[in-house]
Amino acid sequence: MADRRAGYLPALDGVRGLLMLLFMAYHLGASQLQGAWIGINLFFILSAFLIVRLLVIEHDRHGDIDVIGFYRRRARRLLPALLLVLAAVSVWWGLLGEGEVRRRLGGDVLATLGYVINWRLIAQSDEYFGDRAGASPLRHAWSLAIEEQFYLLVPLLVIALLMLLGRRRLVAVAVLAAATVLASLWTASVAGDPGTGFARLYYGTDTRAQSLLLGAAL
Repeated sequence: MADRRAGYLPALDGVRGLLMLLFMAYHLGASQLQGAWIGINLFFILSAFLIVRLLVIEHDRHGDIDVIGFYRRRARRLLPALLLVLAAVSVWWGLLGEGEVRRRLGGDVLATLGYVINWRLIAQSDEYFGDRAGASPLRHAWSLAIEEQFYLLVPLLVIALLMLLGRRRLVAVAVLAAATVLASLWTASVAGDPGTGFARLYYGTDTRAQSLLLGAAL
């Protein structure tokens, strides 16, 4: 238990909890919080920071990183609640949902379970801030999908950096900081393309990567 919670920072739970309250208040109609959606970037930064911190601590203590163990811990932490939500949404919307939403629900459930719902929403040109009538009841899972895609790659990234750079941590930070800048430039180029839809910019894993890379650098 001591090893598993070595990187636990209770104060950051408070920050993330406050962000969740702001998000919920906005979605419940608190019009004064129209900029609250920007907080999702901070949420990604904090998540990446905590995960990379745990991986570095594990490497420092044991000399390696148990990648399979990392994936197993992520699954134990996230899958039970996700399966419960998917079951509840399937029953509720299967019985009471609108026709079009009900027809798409099966694909939305599979995409959410596979952590690719963000790309499905892009394919559907979903407008997060647009007309909410007919929106998928699983639309909110887009951020979880991006985090899980990050979790899939981050232990391999940390291992590669530690193998190449050893204890030269400042160099590793510089590499990640440079990657953050490049990802930001990429997002700007995507945003500047007249053919880019809002869904592509808002839900894209690559257009959110700068927040995750910044968290990893921290």
